[in-house]
Amino acid sequence: MGQIEVTQRNGTRSSTYSGLRDKLVNRKNLRISKYSQATKIKLDESGRACGVWYYRHGKKHLAKATKEVIISAGSYDSPKLLMLSGIGPKEEIASLGIKPKIDLPVGRNLQDHFGTFIMPFTTKEFSSFMFERDMGMSAFYEYFTNGTGVLTAPSAITGQFFFSSTTSTRSDWPDIQIVFVPVAPSQMIIDSFGRAMSIKKEIFSEVITPVIGQDGFAFYVGLVRPRSTGVVTLKDKNPFSDPLIDPQPYSHPDDMRALIEGINLSIKLVEETKSFKEVDAKYVAQPISACRLHKFRSDAYWACVTKHTANSVWHPVGTCKMGHKDDPTAVVDSKLRLLKTKGLRVIDASIMPKIVNGNTNAPVIMIGEKGADMILDYWAQQNLVCNYMEYIKYLDNQRCYYY
Repeated sequence: MGQIEVTQRNGTRSSTYSGLRDKLVNRKNLRISKYSQATKIKLDESGRACGVWYYRHGKKHLAKATKEVIISAGSYDSPKLLMLSGIGPKEEIASLGIKPKIDLPVGRNLQDHFGTFIMPFTTKEFSSFMFERDMGMSAFYEYFTNGTGVLTAPSAITGQFFFSSTTSTRSDWPDIQIVFVPVAPSQMIIDSFGRAMSIKKEIFSEVITPVIGQDGFAFYVGLVRPRSTGVVTLKDKNPFSDPLIDPQPYSHPDDMRALIEGINLSIKLVEETKSFKEVDAKYVAQPISACRLHKFRSDAYWACVTKHTANSVWHPVGTCKMGHKDDPTAVVDSKLRLLKTKGLRVIDASIMPKIVNGNTNAPVIMIGEKGADMILDYWAQQNLVCNYMEYIKYLDNQRCYYY
């Protein structure tokens, strides 16, 4: 149990780009091509990656590579780009009219953190953040002047805790995360937040409208070690089509059982602990219409609610799985090099064999840093494994690559 850890500077989100921007923009060996979309990896006759085709303002361009191509497009677009290049499940991409070049299980093993909101809980007056009451000029002044206040809270989240459900095989590796969101019920939640989380407006409205104007909060109960896996595939061979994403949440029965345990525990905390009783916290929800056939607060009821309100917290991983070269489910090796080819690496969340049980921001930063170190280390050692005189004589800077 503890506070939310964030990457912030002066109360504002500090992304990897904003954190490195000033150090990178004036480097002579870096070119950033804005408004560009990569559409295909170019492979030479030996199957080695030697460039990237991309479109910018409607025109096709080729960025050539003399050493390596690095793909860091994320767990949806990295597999998409590979499959468009003929790298992926052979029969699947051939059925779309794409010539298969390398047969690998690209797009499989999709994992994500799914969960549901449990609300509304009501509390004493002035014990939570109420949008219509508290989002005034003072909040903006505090944020822009001091970098403090309610606007610095990521998604209005202030606390979290983890625990292991009875379905977990390890008590020291929790599979449930419960997040505390001290935001009172409001019309803003119905109109905006529900849309952002892909929850039908009528469901949010049915639950929240009766208690608008009262202080309160919500819990987000998330499954952070899912057994279920999904798949990313291509819609067609058009590089500008979105990929087809099927996360298949809760397709493994243990996932739903674990999440229901988390839901029951979150309500139990409110109804039975001293801290919540001191602020007169109460769970005041009524059964949602879509699940009225089930007994309120039964396991069947929570399973129904979860299916109607399930949402991702945008942590997809695993679609270019890292593994041993003999692993039939692997796409890249331990140095993030694409199997069965040369000169091509994938460095992003898609390489995770298993999803981490916390947010993916920090782990993905680590993957990027480790990947960069491995690339620098490899090329720094080339004079140690290459005959320098042969290198000069033949001008072959790829002679010893993947020796």
